[in-house]
Amino acid sequence: MNINNLISAINKTSSDNQDLLIRKAISQNIIYGLSHGELYGYLLINLDRVCDYNINSTFALKWEKDNLLLTYNPKQFVNNIKSNNDLTANLEHLSMHIIWLHPIRYNNPNKVESIAADISVNQYVKFLPKNAFTIEKLSYFYNIKLPKFKDSNEYVNLLKQFISNSKARKNISNSDMQLMDDHKHFKKMNVSDGAKYSKIRNLIKHTVSKMGNKNRGKLPNAVNEQLDKINNKQINWRKYIQKGVSKIPFGESMSIKRFNRRQSYRMELPGKISSNLKSIIIFIDNSGSISNNYLNLAISQISDIFRLYPIDIIIYPFDAKIHEQNAYRVKSSQKIRYDRVSNGGTSYQSIFDFIHIKHLENNFCIIFTDGLGEKNVNNYGFNNVLWVLEDSSNNLSINKRIGNVIRITNIN
Repeated sequence: MNINNLISAINKTSSDNQDLLIRKAISQNIIYGLSHGELYGYLLINLDRVCDYNINSTFALKWEKDNLLLTYNPKQFVNNIKSNNDLTANLEHLSMHIIWLHPIRYNNPNKVESIAADISVNQYVKFLPKNAFTIEKLSYFYNIKLPKFKDSNEYVNLLKQFISNSKARKNISNSDMQLMDDHKHFKKMNVSDGAKYSKIRNLIKHTVSKMGNKNRGKLPNAVNEQLDKINNKQINWRKYIQKGVSKIPFGESMSIKRFNRRQSYRMELPGKISSNLKSIIIFIDNSGSISNNYLNLAISQISDIFRLYPIDIIIYPFDAKIHEQNAYRVKSSQKIRYDRVSNGGTSYQSIFDFIHIKHLENNFCIIFTDGLGEKNVNNYGFNNVLWVLEDSSNNLSINKRIGNVIRITNIN
């Protein structure tokens, strides 16, 4: 039975038998997409599919711990899916949300964010339903100038200006345009954003590895760029951390478990062993200029560090001061939490004062920040620092060279 006939049968069968047929239709459509080199087929074949009558749309992406689910509502399916093209449009729409990381970036989104997310991905979806939100409809009916192929974040800012008008809010609410999926399930459920990001990154890496260059050549440039941005986001932490560790002047201690090199025949003499690195101390900028997206990315990078070096890692939030009361030790790469503790200004001097006062000079220091701080600091001679800036950031504001600077691409 082809997919269109299967959808026709779903609409005619009793509600008790619909779930099995819907699951079969979804599977057949995804396999068809996979066999024809379609991105959504490669991506969604890896998601568990779950029936859920609580979602307010045909489909929704939903977090269950650190697992991303493709959920569907049979009642909505019968109302909205009349052909294979309708089904394809919905599945492509979901895959584009994943590629642009919307299930991480929009944690419990409001109306403006939801519309912005939909119009950004709908530009890459074939067979859109007539009631879907699009740039063209918003521009025509409400006289909003919206550029094409921009990130949802830019659309959020433009729509906020327009929808701040109560009449405009009413007009959009009363229009026949609807969101294609239920975004409220983007909300995180007892799992860190770092773990969620790792899940999607691994999903996309697997998708890219299976698609091949021929199939990727059929994708729009913006989609390919986004795939590459996520797929290539790994930082060689081993290189940077080994370099940082090598700068630390390790002391030596006596041990009876090691032979004395100078007099190895004398068993009663202890040998010497090098002392270990105390810990890696990480400072995460919580100032007002830092986006939540960058903080999410910082957490995911720290997960990578801990997987490589499961040693003592301590995280300190900072803005104009170090929030020592909110510091914590990393015990698992899956349990690194993100809690914005402040939105003040940025003081890099507070970091070096803290290191000096607490006698933390025998540690390797990593600072996640946007680089927007003061120009002059007293580092007390401490240079074992790695600054991790957003790719979109300007240069680090400090005039004096202290340590090394690398950049990572933001997840916008």
